Amino acid sequence: MASNNRDGSPSSGKRARLAFAGLTVVVLGSAIAAEKMLPRPAERAVIIHSDDGGMYPSVNQATIDAMEKGIVSSCSIMAACPAFEEFAQYARSHPNRDFGVHLDLTCEKEDHRWGPVLGAKRVPSLADREGSLWRTTKEVAQHAKIDEVEAELRAQIRRCQDAGIVLSHLDHHMFVLYKRPDLIRLYVRLGIEYGLALRYSKANPATDDLDPNDKECVKAYQEGMQLLQAHRLPLCTVADMDNYQVPAERKRAYYFQVIDELAPGVTELIIHCAYGPPGPLHAPAADRREADTQVFMSQDIADALRARSIRVITWKEFHQQVLRGDQQ
Repeated sequence: MASNNRDGSPSSGKRARLAFAGLTVVVLGSAIAAEKMLPRPAERAVIIHSDDGGMYPSVNQATIDAMEKGIVSSCSIMAACPAFEEFAQYARSHPNRDFGVHLDLTCEKEDHRWGPVLGAKRVPSLADREGSLWRTTKEVAQHAKIDEVEAELRAQIRRCQDAGIVLSHLDHHMFVLYKRPDLIRLYVRLGIEYGLALRYSKANPATDDLDPNDKECVKAYQEGMQLLQAHRLPLCTVADMDNYQVPAERKRAYYFQVIDELAPGVTELIIHCAYGPPGPLHAPAADRREADTQVFMSQDIADALRARSIRVITWKEFHQQVLRGDQQ
């Protein structure tokens, strides 16, 4: 078998093998470098969030069931509502769950109404003649004094904290805090001050929630986004709440379409859990809310998310990812 030439240099066969080995290393190294340069498939994640915890017992039970038996990953609590204490007891005993404050300046119910946490005498611009919160966001925008709004919202946050609830975020009922520039700025300031994530997306909210023709509100929203990013608070790619008006019988098809079309990044899918029937102590649109509950307790929706490699996360997890630099 040939090995070396008389002068000690490698034989031609060995030189060929060494050259091939060297070429292989170069090629593999180039392939690895090229792979690192290629864009990775964009990850998709979703926060499946249920609003209105604490509104009524039927809302509380459905929300708890959807978290315990389904895939709802987060919810928010209305401190001014009649069933707050019931839900607070659950939240206090389940600190591993993901809870926010559903900041509230409206009571849309006609047959069973609630007022401000501070009481109508303390914050009169937030209440109607009955002492209840205004029925519509338009009325809030017309009447609310910003100092009274701030006092009431702080009282709602404090009530949740005093109840022993570990908070991960803030959001707002009926998107009421998008209705005036000063309300938007207050909302952002509260999130920064308390160090809590906000329901805030890189995509502008729906036109029903933030009027695109109101230049001052749009400007305040964009400025708020920059402030939240500067303070390393998370921003969803989009917050989806178009589902609320979808008829109960079409809910399942709607959500499967949302999953199929989910954008890269983190989407907050805002749903409303409740059990029927309609009535004074039941949530509005009880049939649609019950449909939400059933969809997100079903195995097929969980399987659909898994099949599409879509992760279900919480606000806590999202915030930690941003702090680590994994998201934003």
